[in-house]
Amino acid sequence: MAVRATTLDCEWARIYRRLLPRMATYDDRIKDYRGKKKVIGRIAGQMASMIFALLKTDQETLSRVPSGENPPPPMLYDPEIHRRHQEGSYRSLKPGTQPRKILQLPNKS
Repeated sequence: MAVRATTLDCEWARIYRRLLPRMATYDDRIKDYRGKKKVIGRIAGQMASMIFALLKTDQETLSRVPSGENPPPPMLYDPEIHRRHQEGSYRSLKPGTQPRKILQLPNKS
């Protein structure tokens, strides 16, 4: 799933292209990066974390619905929310958590 997502035009592919030069090394002999599996593993981990968060949120929502009442629709992945999260407007799925401040450190170059 993670490998396929890196070939599509989506947020996962943009994350892959951003992380590949940082986490893998470029080999001039083969004219490609070595260590791509580290980046794929990172993306797969992010996907698993997101799936868990969505399922956990739905489970907590369903536990508060009275019996006999129709449950609300499940929370689905939204690319727009993912894009905003990448840009720094993070909102936790856990109820009652305070938003954290994201700091942009200066580059050393």
